[in-house]
Order: sequence, then structure tokens, then C-alpha cells
Amino acid sequence: MIPSQGMLIELGGVIFLFIGGLLATLGWQWPFLLHLFA
Repeated sequence: MIPSQGMLIELGGVIFLFIGGLLATLGWQWPFLLHLFA
């Protein structure tokens, strides 16, 4: 249970950074919108 929880936390971080990088290609202010939904 604990290893799977840690894996999901890390996966969420990777997805968060990936989406932030995609939004950064649109403009520097767009990645900050992720914090509204987090």
C-alpha cells in the first residue's frame, strides 16, 4: 500500500511538471494556472 501511494505521488508530480511545460510553450504566465486547480 505504501509503495503504491508513493508511486502515485511521484507520477502526479511528473504529470504536473509535464502539463506545466506544455503550458509554458503558450506563454510564461500559463503554467501558473495549474496552481488554481491544484
